[in-house]
Amino acid sequence: MEQKDAVARMLEQDRLQEACDLCHKICATHENDAEIWCRLGEIYGLMGNLDQVINYGRKAISLDPLLAPAYENIANALLRQDKLNEAAQCYWAMAVKMYNAQQFNDAGQALNGYLEVPVAHSKPQTAYAHMLRGACLLALGRNPKALGDLQKAVELQPENSQYQGLLGDTLFALTRFEEACEAYRQLIRLQPESPQAFVSIAIVYERMNQLDAAAGFANQALERDPNHIAAILVLAKLDRRAGNLELACSRLEGARASLSGPAEETELYFESGIVYDRLGRYADAFKLFRQGNKLASQSVRAKVHQESDIQYVDHLTTFRKSFTAERFARWRNTRPKDELPSPIFFVGHPRSGTTLTEQILSAHPVALVSNERPFLDQIIHPILKKAGSIDAAADYLDNISQQELTSMRREYWSQAESMLEVDVSNRILIDKLPANLRKLGFIQRIFPESAVIVALRDPRDVCLSCFMQNFRHNPAMVPFYDIQQTARHYEALMDLWLHYRSILDLRWIESRYEDLVEDYEAVARRLITFLGLDWDDAVLSYLDKERHVSTPSYEDVTSPIFTRAMGRWRNYRKELQPVLAPLSRFIREFGYEE
Repeated sequence: MEQKDAVARMLEQDRLQEACDLCHKICATHENDAEIWCRLGEIYGLMGNLDQVINYGRKAISLDPLLAPAYENIANALLRQDKLNEAAQCYWAMAVKMYNAQQFNDAGQALNGYLEVPVAHSKPQTAYAHMLRGACLLALGRNPKALGDLQKAVELQPENSQYQGLLGDTLFALTRFEEACEAYRQLIRLQPESPQAFVSIAIVYERMNQLDAAAGFANQALERDPNHIAAILVLAKLDRRAGNLELACSRLEGARASLSGPAEETELYFESGIVYDRLGRYADAFKLFRQGNKLASQSVRAKVHQESDIQYVDHLTTFRKSFTAERFARWRNTRPKDELPSPIFFVGHPRSGTTLTEQILSAHPVALVSNERPFLDQIIHPILKKAGSIDAAADYLDNISQQELTSMRREYWSQAESMLEVDVSNRILIDKLPANLRKLGFIQRIFPESAVIVALRDPRDVCLSCFMQNFRHNPAMVPFYDIQQTARHYEALMDLWLHYRSILDLRWIESRYEDLVEDYEAVARRLITFLGLDWDDAVLSYLDKERHVSTPSYEDVTSPIFTRAMGRWRNYRKELQPVLAPLSRFIREFGYEE
């Protein structure tokens, strides 16, 4: 709208009265435009008329109850009038509205304002605000920051079972399993008859591979509710891990009558599929994985991710077009000149054996492995947001100053220290996050001295393994609900790797999962040499090192290396027939037999 643009130009030139007059004219002809009423209030704020800020902000909210800037304008005006309680109430109203509408970023901003207003909130209200802000941060995937708020909520109200449970869930998501157990023990103290409290701690013990303890708590849950599906699923998984496949199968089949929702049904399908796979009932297993994926894809969160990720393959093509040999050549003359170190980036397609390799490398006393923390995203996302597109971001990197490069590199290391909660200065950081493969162009510019490890595995096994996993809903995992979509995703991502491989200045090495399984020591020595580290025999005894794994591979990588997953695709040759042709190029390229 040209008139709105004219208002913006007037404000840039400090022509406040003219901007105000024009805004009034627009409001007269666009009475239902909440944003222009909000802008009018902002202008009155710049002119010092705080009452009008409040009046026009309320008008905007009456037209659009979810217009966050209007709430913020009102709260700021009230603060400037020293009406602190009213300002706090405004922030609270905004927080509740935004949270209920799942606008978690705006809700979090409102709660920041609420907690910063210097008024005496009651202890229960302050605890609730911290809990709500923590929940917003969890919804945004910012688990480490959420933890602080949830710990504060529990500190203020330790007898609140909701807060204890959410704290336990967050600690579990952060793989801080011992602390999660303690939170769940407090939950059991508060709700001794709740089967879910016992199941929650059973799940943690299963992830810690303390299987007897897991069984004990799961059975206590069943004592309180004999039909509790989550408890039955834990016990079936424990049966399967112990090799009691028929018993696991019997439990799962018996649980079908007690299902109460799609999430439980989805998990039941996947666990049943794994059991059938172990029993050699491959056709039945594939049907169960297909049913589980179909059900998972129908959830609200999955549909949101499907809509946001519908152009994912096109994005991968854009990376290829944006990061070219010509662009990389231009960057060679403007490399960073600071003394900051460079991490090792460990990337690959999901389910390519990255977690097993990560655990082996982490056994080296000098190596520090990130366990899939998004350090790099913290410096790349602002670039993409500012530029508006991948191509524009690549153009931005063409002209970036040395000062900006150093600032980004320093922010990366700050994020790493904050998320890992350790001093990284005397360690070799291995930034393991498979999805960073597509961002190697950014890495070439920001960390041109880095080295890259690329995990490979037979493409057929990769696609099958992705299809067999009940992944948590997130955009990166959306393609895996369908086996043909999975193959298309693999084709697009690994084609991008072949492009990068031909033009990167970064040192890189490919590491095949099958080679690691067949000759573990030889591959481990090759990787340690590539990292420039001296050999340490601790690498050969990586199973002795206590660690927690956040990926779906946690069962496998905490057990001695086995060959069961190699060539598993052959058991599903008929079901995989539609994807074998598009994968054939990569099968040959990476040295596998057709």
